[in-house]
Order: sequence, then structure tokens, then C-alpha cells
Amino acid sequence: MEAANCFVCDAALGKRHLNPRHHCRVCGNSVCAKCSSSNVQLEGISGLQRVCNHCVSTVHKMPDIKTRLSDLGMSLHSLAGTEDPQSLNTSDVDTAFGHCDNAISILEDTRDKAKALQVQNEVMEERVRNTTGTAWQLQERLLSLFDVVPTERGGKETLEQVMTQMQEAVSLIVDKVAAEREVRRAAEQAAKEASLDVASSLRAMVAELETPLVAEGADAAAVLCRDALPAVQEAFSRGQDRIRDLEAQLVTEKEELEKERAARATLASAGVDFEDRAKRVDEASIELLKHLHEVIGSDPSIVEPGSGPETVLHVCSEALKPLKLSLSEDKFRMRSMEVELKKDKETNSRLASELSERKAAFTAEKMTREQLEESGAAINSACCELAKNLHLLSGVEAPPIPTGSGADAAIALCRHALLPLKELLSQGEARIKAAVLEEKTARQQLELLEKDVNLASLELARNLYSLSGSGVPSPPGGGGAAAAIAICSEALEPLQRVLTDSESQRRTCAEELAKEQEVRLQLENAIQEGNDAGFELAKNLHALAGSTAPAVLPVGDPGAVVVLCQDALPHLRLALVSSEERIRQVEAELEREQKAKDHLTVTVGEREADLAAERSRLEASERELAQGKMLNDQMRSEAEITNQNLSATSKRASDAEEEVTQERDMRRVMNKELDDAREEHARTVVQLSQEKESRQQVDDALLAISHSVLQLGSGLHAIVDSAFHAPPDDGKAESAMAFCQAALAPLRAAHQEHAVTKARAEQAETAAAYERQSRDEMEAKMRALGEAREASEDLDESRASYEASLALAEADAVRERYAREQLEATQREAVQTSVRLGERLYALAGVVPDATPPEGLGGAILFCESALGPLDDKCGHLATALARADKNESAATRERELRLALEEKQADGKKSESELVREREDFQLLKKKLESDLAREKGEKETQSKRLEAELVRIREERQIEIKNLKSELTKVQEERQAHSKKQESEVARLREESRALTNQLESNSSRLQEVGQAEVLKLEAEVRREREMRLNAETMLARGNNSRVPALPVTRQGGGQASAEDAGSFAPLSFSSSSARPHMQQQTCVDRRGCVLQ
Repeated sequence: MEAANCFVCDAALGKRHLNPRHHCRVCGNSVCAKCSSSNVQLEGISGLQRVCNHCVSTVHKMPDIKTRLSDLGMSLHSLAGTEDPQSLNTSDVDTAFGHCDNAISILEDTRDKAKALQVQNEVMEERVRNTTGTAWQLQERLLSLFDVVPTERGGKETLEQVMTQMQEAVSLIVDKVAAEREVRRAAEQAAKEASLDVASSLRAMVAELETPLVAEGADAAAVLCRDALPAVQEAFSRGQDRIRDLEAQLVTEKEELEKERAARATLASAGVDFEDRAKRVDEASIELLKHLHEVIGSDPSIVEPGSGPETVLHVCSEALKPLKLSLSEDKFRMRSMEVELKKDKETNSRLASELSERKAAFTAEKMTREQLEESGAAINSACCELAKNLHLLSGVEAPPIPTGSGADAAIALCRHALLPLKELLSQGEARIKAAVLEEKTARQQLELLEKDVNLASLELARNLYSLSGSGVPSPPGGGGAAAAIAICSEALEPLQRVLTDSESQRRTCAEELAKEQEVRLQLENAIQEGNDAGFELAKNLHALAGSTAPAVLPVGDPGAVVVLCQDALPHLRLALVSSEERIRQVEAELEREQKAKDHLTVTVGEREADLAAERSRLEASERELAQGKMLNDQMRSEAEITNQNLSATSKRASDAEEEVTQERDMRRVMNKELDDAREEHARTVVQLSQEKESRQQVDDALLAISHSVLQLGSGLHAIVDSAFHAPPDDGKAESAMAFCQAALAPLRAAHQEHAVTKARAEQAETAAAYERQSRDEMEAKMRALGEAREASEDLDESRASYEASLALAEADAVRERYAREQLEATQREAVQTSVRLGERLYALAGVVPDATPPEGLGGAILFCESALGPLDDKCGHLATALARADKNESAATRERELRLALEEKQADGKKSESELVREREDFQLLKKKLESDLAREKGEKETQSKRLEAELVRIREERQIEIKNLKSELTKVQEERQAHSKKQESEVARLREESRALTNQLESNSSRLQEVGQAEVLKLEAEVRREREMRLNAETMLARGNNSRVPALPVTRQGGGQASAEDAGSFAPLSFSSSSARPHMQQQTCVDRRGCVLQ
């Protein structure tokens, strides 16, 4: 079916679309006229043909492709070693493809065989290593049982050396066992002899106790008879003491010396049965008495058995009286006997200590014998297991081990299994040699790939440095992947600093906002208290003026208090003016009354009486006037004080307005800072866009690299594995790298380095995401800050003292923030250093970490410690691989040289016998030289491996020291933070106490103001009462004047007409003014409560 759209541009084809359909003569796809050319000359076809633009771009590459396919087939067949490569040279594409397919099938078989042999070789090596380790552990355990120091273990012992050392250990163990047996036999013999000596000494002591003394001569017999009873008693007590000591010794030796149990039981029963001993003493005493009488030659006294010791003692004392002369000799003899007894006690104690020592030796010998039996059984089982494992490694069935056989039979079986193992090892070395050659080829390809990756990494570093606004430094050490990665990691630090600066600015703004809100609240409270006090003052002023004050203070108007006070002033002035007018009117009435009195024609007596009365009234009036003047002066002073208070209130209002102006200026400054922060945010957004563009450039560069890597991977897959011929079409560098790494096993190390680079890029992306998130949070907080600032525009400043305390608190907060920033910077540097150290350790080990490094200093330290294990394994594997590769390479080189020498000697077989002998000697010399060179190289490799191990140990120690230093610094910083937090808490407590004191002071001031206001109210009420009394007095005087026919003052209402007499006495309360010292006799106008005007 024909395609409805163009293969190249996907345009609709057909006559109804006015776009005719054409076909490409190469690929056969349907194309339009714009996407195809009709003047292309194809090889083997006459005339010009139509070919699509896509195929036109590849037609000119066909000769090159043919040549490359032919060369590829020749290379593959030369690697496979099947045919002569020159015979495969052809210009036909199909033939070249056939040759490549044939070579690939052969190479696949060879690869499968090599992989199987490699796996088998690895398994065998692992088994040999396990067996060698088990043998070493067994040898160390055997030698440790007999306190024999094992030989120092090297790093490259073969199984034969291990078996030889095990035989030496077994011989040492046999000698040790024989020596222990001899010691045991000697100890048993010594124990037997000691037990016999003790038994004989015990029997001698018993016989000595039971045998009576025999005296020589009459004098000696008399002395003995006389002192027989005390000697017997003393000997009996000594015997009891000795028996107790022997009983204690026999109890302690009862468990070990079974042959002496009967004798000890007999002695114990003899020592316990006191009655038997008493009877025996009685019988011995009677026999002794008879013997004494026989010796003396006198008649023996008759003493019946059982008569008691007192009777026997009495008879003995009577018999021994003639022997008192030899008392001194007997005492001397008794002292000598005591000395001998002391010697016997010392001998017995020494024998007891020897018995305890031999008992301990016997116990230790018993335990040693048990351990030897257990270790012998473990040796036999381990040797049998080792023999089975060796036969299993060699692939030979192990012969059955006879039951009851020792370690010699198992060692013989192990030796029997060494020959097949040697053959397997030689085959494995040959395979490893081939793998080394393949590894060299792959290493060259890897170097080319590493150059491309280095260029891409340097381009990425340039883009990162362009983002931070700094120049790109030259790569240290002549370039390389590590240098490029180091430059990229260094380029991230300026970006991190920018992020840190923005975060610190955000925190500073947030702290300032919190402080400003707190100040606003305090100001609002203080202003509210001032408004309340001002409102009380305004109500008092309105009460003095007689006007009505509002019951509630208007909300939201800070100048309402001042307005209320100002509204009360006109009423107060009117009250003062009205009081002054009334005072002047009363004075005028008094003058008129005085004039009227002068014109009265009354009698002298009445006039004198009237005059006296009038004089008294006038004096009273003058006194009242004086009091009124004094009251007027007091009211003037109070008015002046009120005016001063009002001026102070207006001054405070102006100060408040100035503070509001300052606050507005501060708000303008903060708005300006907010605008600067927004501009900084806009610049950051521009930088992020530039960073995105640079990342896009890096992605383009990686895409270009991926195309080149795909070409390389296609060639490798054509050689290595035909199952992955289809390259990935996603255009990603990671896919291309994976495609190449799947082609050849030695390229896995390059893949791991690329994975490390990818992980770092992901970390950079994570950091960028975190930066974006923090930027969004900062914008949100700045918006909240703007709203809070707009809400705080209606608040005022607080007191100067509280501002000073807040300034101190702010300074402390700044110091704390600086210390916290220093601490965080130190901690971040420590974390970054630890993470970089861990990444370098992982890079040295060639292992990709399982996850990103955890947050915090402890996580970074654990990350570094986790990298030490893979690094140790990598160093061990590298040392082993280097040793094996060098050994295999040197052995192969020597083998080739020997083979060439033999071939040359076989070609020259017609030489003389002398020449052959000389050549043989030369060959022997060459062989010895090669062996010496091999031994020297082996020693150099061992020295190098030891040096590498020492370097690794040194690196570990340095890392541990660094980790300890970091931990100590972290502990120190935590202690400083705790001390600073305690100091800050104390400062906060102090500020709270100050605020509490200020609150108490404000409360006391408000209470004092209330008391002053109440006093003023009481004073004004008193003045009002005095004013009423004066008014009543004036009315009384006016009434008297009317009675004296004095013309009354005309009273008119405001609406016109005359006022009645009732209206004249209903005046409003008067207040006096201090504006004039004397009353003015002018016509004034007053208004009473009902609206009447008094002229």
C-alpha cells in the first residue's frame, strides 16, 4: 500500500493535495518533490535517478563503507586466527558482511569459552584462598594452644608453603605433647613419693605419741617418774594439735589422693573419739607407773583400772618424789624435743604447700590433656575438610579417609590433590594472559573515550564558572578526568555562596520583621495607656467647664484625646469670663448701694445703727471679696497649670507626630531594601536562565559525544556481542556509554567513572532544585514581610528606654546570628570536606556509592568510613591483579624467548658437538639469568605491594585523625552554642525583668495621675460650693437693696421682654477669672440657666 505522507517531511501526498508522489531508488520510500533530487547518478545504473535527501547524504559514503567493512572482516579473522586475512580482501559489500558474520560467530564461541574459563578460574581461586585462610587459622590456633609464636604470614603464600608450615606446626605440637606427658609422669611419681613420705611421717608421729619413754639409770628413772604426768599431758596436747593440722591437710587432699582416704578416716575417727583416747591415756599411765616402780625397785602401788586420773596422778606423784633431782636434765631434754617438734611442723607445712602445688599442676595437666584431645580432633577434622576441598577444587574424586586416622593421612591426601591444582592454575594463567591482551586493547579505547569525557567536563566547568561570574582556572596536573571533576566541584562553591547569602538576607529580614512587630505591639500598648490618661484629663476639663464629654474615646484616631482637650478649653474660658462678669456686676451693685445709702434721710440713731450694720456687712463683703480674689488667684494658677499640661500634651502629640514621621522614613528605607531584594531576585532568575542555557549547551555537547560513542559502541558490538547490534535512539550520552560498556567487560571501570559524574550532576540538579525552593520560600516570606509592613504602618514608636533595651537585645541577636553563621559555615565546610573526601575515596576505589551522602557532619563521616571498605578491596584486587599480570607477562615473555631460542637451535642442528655444548651452556646461563630476573622482579613486586599497603595504612590513619579532629571541633562548637544559648536566656530574662519594671512604673504613673485628677475634682467641687455661697450672699444683699428702694437692674431675656423677680435668683454657677486684679465697673452680659440675659 502506498504511503499517504512523505517519509522525510510528513507532507500529504496525492494529486488532490497538489503534491505528486515519488519513490526513492535507494530506500524505496515515498517522498515529495521537495525532499528528493532527480539528478543523482547511482553506481551500476545508467542515467540519472531520483533519490531522497536522506539517502543522498549517505551515497557518497558507500565506497568508504565497503573499504571499512573489508578491513573489519580482515581484522576479525586475524583476531579469530582462522584464515589468511589477505585472502578476504574484497570490494563486494555482501561478501564482506559474510566474512564479518563468520568471524563474529567464531569470536562469540571464543568469548563464551573464555568467560566460562574465567568464571571457573575465579571459583577455583576463591576456594584456594578460603582453604589457605582456613589452614592459617588452624595453624595459629594449634600454635596458640602451646604458647608457640607462629611465623609471620606473608601476602602471597602458596598452598604447598601453607602445608609445609602446617607440618612444622604439627611436629611442634607432637613434641609439646610428649614433653607434657613426661612432665605428667614425673608429677605423678613425685605425688606418689610425697604421699608415701607423708604416710610414713604420720605413722612415726603416732608411734612416737603411743611409745613411753625409757630412762637409763636410777636417777633418770626417778626424774622421769616424777615428771611423767606433765610430759604426758604436754605430749597429749601436742599430739592433739598435730592431729588437727593433719586432719585439715587430709581434708584438703581428699579429692586428689584417693589411696590415703582410709588412713585419713582412721586418723579422723581416732582424733574425734575422745573417750577412747582417755582410756588409752589411763592404761598408758598405769603401765608407766608400773614401769617406773620396776625401774626404781620399789613396790608398785596397787591402782585399779578405771579409778580415775586423780588417783593415778596421786600415785604417780608419790612415786616420782625421789626423781626430783633430775629435773634439770629432763627440762633440757624437753626443750630439745620442742625444737624437733617445731622442725617437724615446718616440714609438715612445707609438705602441705608442695601437695597444693602438685594438685594445681595435676589439674592444669588434666585441662591441658583435654585441650590437646579437643585440638587433635579439630586438627583431624580440619585436615580432612581441607583434603576434600582440595580434591573438589582439582575436580578429582577424593579417596576415602580411613576411620581413626590422624592428621598425617589428611596431609598426604592434600599433597595428592596439589598436582591437579597446579595444572588448573597454569591453564588459568594462560587464560589470564589472553585477557590481559584484550584489556590492553580496551584500555587504549578507554583512553580515547576519557579524552572526550574530559573535554565535556571542562566545558561544563566553564559554564558553571560563567554562572558564578568568575574566570575558569586552568586544570591542575595537566588535565584529566579528575582535574575536570575537581574544577566542576570548585565551580559549585560560588553558587553555594550566592545561595547562602540570599538565605542569610532572608533570615535577617524575617528577624527584623519579628522585632518590628514586637516593637509595634509595645508602642500600641503604650499609646493606648497615654490615650486613656489623656481621656481622663479631657473628662476632668469638661467637668470643670460644665460641658458634656463623650463617654467613649473614638477608636483609630490618635489625636482624638488632644481634640477633646481642645474642645473643653472654649467652655472653660466662657465659664471664667462669666464668673468675672458676675464679680464685676456684684461690685457695681455694691457701689450703687453705697451711693443710695448716702442719699437716705433717716434719723441719726437709725443711720448710725444702719451705718454700723452696713459697715459690718461691708467688712464681711470685703473679706468675702478678698477670699474671692484669693480663690480667683488659685483658679488662675490652676488654669495656668492646666494650660501647661495642655501644652505638654500638645508637645507630646507633636513628638508622636515626629516619631510617626521617622517611622514612615524607616518604612521607606525598608521598602527600598525590599525593592533591592526584588532586583536581586530578578538577577538570580536571569542567572538561572543563563544556567539553563549553559546546561542546554552541555546537553548538546553530550549529544555530540553520544553520537561518537555510539559509533564506537557499534564497532565493539560487532566484535563482542551480536545480541546488542541495535544502538539506542534516545540521543543520551548515558545510553551510549551503557551501549559501549555492554560490549566489553574491561570498560566497566570507565562506566563507573561516568556513573560518578552522573551522580555529581544529579547532586548539582538537587542543589539547584533546593535553591529554587529556597528562593520561592524567600519570595513568599518577602511578600509576607510586605504585608506585615503595610499592617504595621498604623503603629507608633515605644519609649526611649525600651528602645535602648531593644537595641541591646538586637545587638545580642546580631552577635548570636554571626556566631550561628560562623558555626553553620564551619559545619558546612566540614561536611563538604568530608563529602569530597568520601567521593575521592569512592573514586579511588572505582565504586559508585549506593546513595547520596546523608545530611549533617555525622552522615558525612559515616560516608567517608563506608568508602574505606571498597578502597581496601580495590587496593587488594589491584595488588593481586598487578602481581598476577606481571607474573604472567614475565613468564610468557620468558617462554617466548626460550621457544625462539629452541627453534633457532633446532634450525642449526648441523653444527658441531662443541658448538652444541657451548649453546647448551649458554642456554643454562640464560635460564639461570631469567630465573634470577624473575626472582628479582618478584621481590620488587612484593616491595611495591608492601609500600602500597603502608601507604594505605598511612592514609587510613590520616583520615581517622581528620575525623577525630572534626568530631572534636563539632563538640567544641556545640559547647560554645550551649554557652551562648545560656547567655542569651539570661539576657532575655533581664529584658523581661526590665519590661516588668517599666510596666509597674507605667501603672504607678497612671495611678498617680488618677489620684491627682481626683484631687483636682474635689478642689473644683469645693470651689463650686464657695461660689454658691457667695452667690447666695450677693442675692441677700440685692434683696436688702431692693427693700431700701434701690432701683433694680434691668433683666431681659434673650428672646426680649423683662424678666421676673423669680428669674433673678436662678443664676448659673459662677466661676472666677484671674485676668484682672480689680473689678471693672462696666456693663457686662450674663446668661442664666433659662436663657435670660442680665445686663
